[in-house]
Amino acid sequence: MRFYWVVLACVLFVAESSNSGESDAEQQEADRRMEALQKSLEESEEMFEELIGNSLNEAQGWADLQTTISRNRVNTCMAAFGHESFCGCLNDNLHWVITFESYIEIITSSDAQPKPRPTTDEERAVNTVFRARERCIGTILK
Repeated sequence: MRFYWVVLACVLFVAESSNSGESDAEQQEADRRMEALQKSLEESEEMFEELIGNSLNEAQGWADLQTTISRNRVNTCMAAFGHESFCGCLNDNLHWVITFESYIEIITSSDAQPKPRPTTDEERAVNTVFRARERCIGTILK
């Protein structure tokens, strides 16, 4: 947002400094202000590029984390069950943050154990786990 204000200020400054009745002192002051605005514009562009670069690096970090969790989930499932289509189905249908260990914990948790009331997001995650389980068991039974 600051970037646009600097550009607008540069445009207004150029329009203002185009008056022909300026003295040398006024022209020097106008040149000094123009240089300051150009420097500010360059700094804003650098900040913008850095922000974009950091966002891209962060996005790549999340993508790498998702890939790692997915790979670990499939490998752990294969070690436990050894059924490729079931493990692939789980991997495709579980939210990326649900590890295989979390899946087992949710599936095997007893309703008899006292638990704090889950949040809406936790309820949705648990429901997703059970839907994925039912869908993936169907791949085994076919």
